[in-house]
Amino acid sequence: MRKGDLIIFIVLTVVSLITGYYLIGCEFKEYATLISFLSIVFGFLITALSILYNSRLLNVLYDVKSKVYRTELRRLKAYFSFSLNFLILTIIVLLIIGNKINIEIMNYSFVFYKSWLVLPILVNTFYCFSKISNLLFKYFVIKRNE
Repeated sequence: MRKGDLIIFIVLTVVSLITGYYLIGCEFKEYATLISFLSIVFGFLITALSILYNSRLLNVLYDVKSKVYRTELRRLKAYFSFSLNFLILTIIVLLIIGNKINIEIMNYSFVFYKSWLVLPILVNTFYCFSKISNLLFKYFVIKRNE
């Protein structure tokens, strides 16, 4: 994603991290459900990507120019790439890190709870999914010369 989308993503992360700190608290136990949800979203994106791969729409999107991404196909590729990488990284982080992490920086001790990541993960997953969905719905009405 480009600069504007990345700034929105970072702002959403910070705001939802602060909000999640107050809403969710320190004890969240449904990580298996969260990982299942993220896996389903990942599967949907892979399926959408594989359907698009064999579509005549790719040639049309390659010819449609975009200001920021040069072509609409590059724009779609950037969104898919960022979303899939975000989902894989999120699933790996949820599987690897413990429920509580003690961090010490210059004689200051800080405890970070994995539960604080739940809301940012959900908000950013929805953001990525909505960006791709909006693009796909926009492309749905493009004439494809079939």
